[in-house]
Amino acid sequence: MLKVLEDLIVLQERDRRIAELRRELNDLPNRKALVENRLADRRQRVAAAEDAWKQNAAAIKQLEVDIESHKEQVARMLGQQFEVKSNEQYRTLQSEIASHREKIRALEDREIELMENGESHRAAVDKARAEFREDEREAAEALRSFEARAEALQAELAAEETARAERAAAVEPDWISRYERILRHHGDRAVVPVENGACGGCHMKLTPQVIQDARRAQEVVTCGYCGRLLYWKT
Repeated sequence: MLKVLEDLIVLQERDRRIAELRRELNDLPNRKALVENRLADRRQRVAAAEDAWKQNAAAIKQLEVDIESHKEQVARMLGQQFEVKSNEQYRTLQSEIASHREKIRALEDREIELMENGESHRAAVDKARAEFREDEREAAEALRSFEARAEALQAELAAEETARAERAAAVEPDWISRYERILRHHGDRAVVPVENGACGGCHMKLTPQVIQDARRAQEVVTCGYCGRLLYWKT
């Protein structure tokens, strides 16, 4: 194989690895955001469970206030029984007392129901808080691992870029320029092998002459379809 192709193949592997490292580095913020968003969602679930619990407790307190108000009305009316002047007034007072007592029973039934709900609300809060603590621990571990991975990637990227620059310095500028132009155009590889009589890049069938020239390796051969540089893989 021609030395220039050997150098460009090594250079290409460096470029591919550099591209991989950069892609992973660029993806790390997205991965961190996913972890943080999941944690924020879990935090919202805790807040929602706590809010439902608080609303239930507030409703119980309001019921207690309402029950006490009706009891006070009953006590006041019981005291008025001895002050009424007629049977009609007495019956009216008894009817109002019965109405308040009925309301008290309904409110107390509702209070019991809400108290039972309060237990389930408390259990939901405890569960949500436990899940959040676990997610928070896992998120912290994941974020630490992302930071460590970012440092490792940065170090490897710097080493690869240094090695790439050293390899590029050994290749004639015209070839570097041509290689980079082809790479920019295709986005994957500029130097490809001949595979089963076809270009390893565009997979178009090559002419017998091009295949023979690539096998002899006396000069750089290009694919007539995509312009990539060809080499014979031994």
